[in-house]
Amino acid sequence: MELREYQKRGVERAIAQERCYFAVDMSLGKTAIMLKVCEKLGKPALVIAPPRVARHTWAEEAAKWWPSAKVNILSGPRKALDAAADIHVISYDSLSYLAGQISAVNKQFYGGILILDEATYIKSHSSKRFKIIKELFKLFRYRYNLSGTLYSGELSALWPQFYVIDEGKALGPNISAFRRDYMRPHPRVEYVYVEQEGAREKVIEKIKPLCFRLAATDYLELPDYIYNRIYCDMSDAGNDVAAVYEHIEKDFVAVVNDETISAPAKATASMKLRQIIQGAIYDEQKNVHVLHDEKRKALVEYLETVQEPVIICYQFAFELDMLREMAAKIPGAVVFSDLSEKARGEALKRWNAGKVPALICHPQSISHGLNLQYGGHRIVWLGLTWSLEVFQQLNGRLRRPGQTEKVYIDCILMRGTIDERIYDTLSARNATQKDMLDAINAYCRA
Repeated sequence: MELREYQKRGVERAIAQERCYFAVDMSLGKTAIMLKVCEKLGKPALVIAPPRVARHTWAEEAAKWWPSAKVNILSGPRKALDAAADIHVISYDSLSYLAGQISAVNKQFYGGILILDEATYIKSHSSKRFKIIKELFKLFRYRYNLSGTLYSGELSALWPQFYVIDEGKALGPNISAFRRDYMRPHPRVEYVYVEQEGAREKVIEKIKPLCFRLAATDYLELPDYIYNRIYCDMSDAGNDVAAVYEHIEKDFVAVVNDETISAPAKATASMKLRQIIQGAIYDEQKNVHVLHDEKRKALVEYLETVQEPVIICYQFAFELDMLREMAAKIPGAVVFSDLSEKARGEALKRWNAGKVPALICHPQSISHGLNLQYGGHRIVWLGLTWSLEVFQQLNGRLRRPGQTEKVYIDCILMRGTIDERIYDTLSARNATQKDMLDAINAYCRA
């Protein structure tokens, strides 16, 4: 297969620069570019990717773009490094395997190629993933990060991603230096940092030379997104539910079914509030206390209205019981999380063949590396995620080349609650990321 001209530019840039962040939108062929880079360089390559992408995508794409390549997928109990392999692929969740074999990794990959597919997986400087990669990455002469969604909403999330590229030259040798230069302590919340005035613009200036940018709008004709907010009301859930929500929000503690439920930290309170609006709440022993079914009612009405294939996203395990009951009444509906790996592959084939009227999933299970554009053009978010990356990645599974309809992103929100705050936060983060990527794009095209 022949690369497109903009993909060839990516190959040339990667080889010339050796260490680069590929801020490339979905559907523009990041994997194809990297495979050609690996083929041309002729060096051993290690690819670290999200789980499903690691298990399937790289081997499948290699068969198209580099048929003679030997791809070793480091998965399962029998995984082992193979000196004869051109490319080793491992998931972020399996990195501990490499951590225990530093000398073998050194022997296999010294001077080779490191590719972090969806590099936002290392956005936390304190994560085990980043710490393992930090021990390994200097072995590799060529280092490439890939992501179309590099900004997660926190400026500090850029530091670990770019540290792997240039060892701290652009953004500082450690997170403390980054905070000193671009952040300041939150005036009221201990151990929390906020951006200094003008910090974002300064960071963009620092990272632009390290990036290669391809924007989908420059090269692809894709259908528009249509965002819809579908509201339900807390008042319909009853005064008791509203009281529980208010107590958690203001006092960080509430009594439900004679059980005291506390939320000692802001993050815990946020999680509890999200649970309440989805219809239940977990206590400290992980027992579920059902509160209402307003979102279920809204979803039933929605499905009766749209009458076409739809992806249904949930957030909490307690929602699954309700969704399983609903799926049992829809012939052909699929509860993705209930399937084995093999059955999931078959279910996705049926979805793309238009034979699955409802695909019920947790967003992180199908947000990366899948083409779902042939089976439908609607996603309904029963509950939202704070993660802009997950939100955009899953929505982008439908808005890809081959999609012939506008893509509807329908969000069921409970009015006057944290739902609306999450929706507004996602919108603001998206605007910030767009500004950041537009600035990088302008620099790369100059």
